[in-house]
Amino acid sequence: MTEPNVGGLDRIARVGVGAILAVVGFSLLLAGPLPLYYGAAVLLAAVVLLTTAATQRCLLNEALGRNTCERPTAAE
Repeated sequence: MTEPNVGGLDRIARVGVGAILAVVGFSLLLAGPLPLYYGAAVLLAAVVLLTTAATQRCLLNEALGRNTCERPTAAE
């Protein structure tokens, strides 16, 4: 199993922004004058942010060598 690399303020920000994007995405899907794929794209971004916050794993953080998790990792 891989080590977590999302924590602290990064995780809180992902939950907050993900929740806001989820509300905006649903609004665009239900009542927006824009095409449906705009709402779907915003919802997809929300799902990605909320999933990375819940699992504490982000592939982009891993590729960039970032670790915002406070817990000591196996390498330390």
